[in-house]
Amino acid sequence: MGSSSKLEDINQKVVCIPFIEPESAIEQQVIRDDTDLPDGVELRLRAYQTAWSKCLARIQSIVHHLKDPVVSDVVRRVEGAYEDILPGLPQPELPVICISEPTGDSSTLNLIVEELTRNDRTLVTRLYPATCNNAMSAMKALISGFINQSDDEVGTKHKASASLANYDIQTLLAWYDALNDTQRLELVVVFQGFEQFDPLVVQDVCYICSLNVPRLPLVFLLGLSSPPSARFLSHTYPRATLCLLRVSNVTVPHGLPALEDVILKTFFDLDFQPDIDIGSSAFTFLVDYFMRHNSGIDAALTILQLVYMKHFEDPLTILVNDNLLGTSSLSEAMEKLRQPQSFPFLDSLFARVHAQSEQAGAEHIDLWRQETIDSLFRSLDKERSAFRDHTRQSRIWFKILTLARAFLLKENAIKEAPDKPRSSIDLISSYLDGELEGEVEALAKAIKKLGSYQLRALLDDLHDFFSEVPASSQRLVNHPRNHCTSLLTSLPDEEDVTGVSVQIAESVSTWLLQHWSDHLGNPETSSKLWDIWYTASTPFPTDLLNPSTRSSLFSGLLQPWAYLSPADVQNEATRYATWQLPDTSILFCRYLDSGKMINVYDWFESFVLVLDTQRDRLRERKKQETMAAANAKPLKKGTSSKRSRSSASPTKKGDKAARGAPDDEDNVWDEQDDENWKLEIQARFIRALHELDYLGFVKHTGRKADHVLRTVFDVAD
Repeated sequence: MGSSSKLEDINQKVVCIPFIEPESAIEQQVIRDDTDLPDGVELRLRAYQTAWSKCLARIQSIVHHLKDPVVSDVVRRVEGAYEDILPGLPQPELPVICISEPTGDSSTLNLIVEELTRNDRTLVTRLYPATCNNAMSAMKALISGFINQSDDEVGTKHKASASLANYDIQTLLAWYDALNDTQRLELVVVFQGFEQFDPLVVQDVCYICSLNVPRLPLVFLLGLSSPPSARFLSHTYPRATLCLLRVSNVTVPHGLPALEDVILKTFFDLDFQPDIDIGSSAFTFLVDYFMRHNSGIDAALTILQLVYMKHFEDPLTILVNDNLLGTSSLSEAMEKLRQPQSFPFLDSLFARVHAQSEQAGAEHIDLWRQETIDSLFRSLDKERSAFRDHTRQSRIWFKILTLARAFLLKENAIKEAPDKPRSSIDLISSYLDGELEGEVEALAKAIKKLGSYQLRALLDDLHDFFSEVPASSQRLVNHPRNHCTSLLTSLPDEEDVTGVSVQIAESVSTWLLQHWSDHLGNPETSSKLWDIWYTASTPFPTDLLNPSTRSSLFSGLLQPWAYLSPADVQNEATRYATWQLPDTSILFCRYLDSGKMINVYDWFESFVLVLDTQRDRLRERKKQETMAAANAKPLKKGTSSKRSRSSASPTKKGDKAARGAPDDEDNVWDEQDDENWKLEIQARFIRALHELDYLGFVKHTGRKADHVLRTVFDVAD
């Protein structure tokens, strides 16, 4: 049944008419850069998906590696929950494992459940606060969660006449006794979002279950979002309940150490090369948001994903990994650039490659004219290799910096403020901001003062590090490794009395200082096209992550013209009259003029006044346009302009206008369309009211059916 037939059906209460946007309008929404390829948007989206998928897979593997010890520990505790029980207890205790994940993320709990379900001897059921409003519903969810999982496997048949209540623990006992004849199972109950459960309901569940252990081997897993130091259980539940439980706590790695591990192993690891390297602006925002608002890895993933999305707005980022431009071979890519539609992209690429050319004047012009697409692709490969080598060198010598710093701290050769120690995050931030000069000089000065044995230990650590560098980067450390070996051989084995170790210490200090200065510099100097692979100081798109929804909503209702396209707005400084606004904005303006409680009929009457003014103004504008069009038409031959202007009596027209009487056409229009106009006003009012209701600006009250309550006050106009 179509929408038109539904409108004619008197029994149809609500009709949904979905909006279908024309294809032409959808195509016009795609914003293309002047220097972009015709299919640049699609190709950059594909390149973004490839780059982000690579980065995401790396981060997920790191996070799983961080959580694997926790998962293994919890699984081991569950399997040994009813082994080695302390003898002499007055009553059996119910095993409870509190899994504290302060970030509020449930990924660790999901990994634990996934690992437990791999074991055929373990059954797991989940309880949620919404399904546990009282003790009866909680016990029903707990019991049915186990029984429904194994009925099909065991083939248990329930007789309606002999079955117990589905919330009775004896039902679970009978099921377990029947199942225990075939195999021994462990029953794990997962409380998802434990802080949201009603404490009284949890007390009843714990008491009922504790009466039936160890005959019923239940283990409770509590998913907590509060840190262990908060001691949520001891502060929320009475001692009578806690004495029934055997509580053990497990904390998931979180906070700044987890972020350090993710950043170092993703963007500063020698075994992994990301397609895009983050700059100082993105990193600063990531750390600030992580420490101030949300210390979860999921939040960090969201920020990094937005950084990648923002980076691929540049048309040249299509060249991140190769020069194929979405084709299958370089010859096809060259042919694609020879098309006239690709000339703007090609010109911008030529300009970037030769922007820093040392040739000047006529020589530079000749060089530009002699450049071919083939030579351009060779230049791109050269720039890509140069940037990758620079980033590998930077990672190697940043690792050496952290290694030397850790060694000097262990040997008490340098000291840092106890109230504000510098973490790896601080070092990364200083490196990206280009502010490592002071740190490097302090380390070099401390190395000069090392003794013979300390210097040998440092050189041994450096030699071991150079030997463990991956094969893909070995060519970059061959010379430093050989130099380190020569320093070790020249260092005396016994206590130095000739001062050779002092000279070698000074040589090591100078050598490290020179390499740190050369390789920990700004990546922008490594390649002419550095911004293809490096985000640099590009501002982070904060509005995409944390938009000001409230102010944007008010601005859209009060100033809707600010959100129109520039072609639809005559002047940004123009302030439109109320009758020129959309219906929802008109109703919202009248909403702001009312008190706390709004009479809907008065609201409707004020809306009608504005729409009547709108109709009159539009009719007047239409008349003026019609008269202007009529005056613009040329007169026919033989017709006197004076006679045409005096065809009607000006005296009669003036009298009619003075009396305020409408024209005959207006009378006919009003008589024919007055009823339709009233129905239109009512429909437009209901639609605007529903939109404000949907946005949450009104609240219905049961005291007065014809009144609504305001929910928003003190709105700046």
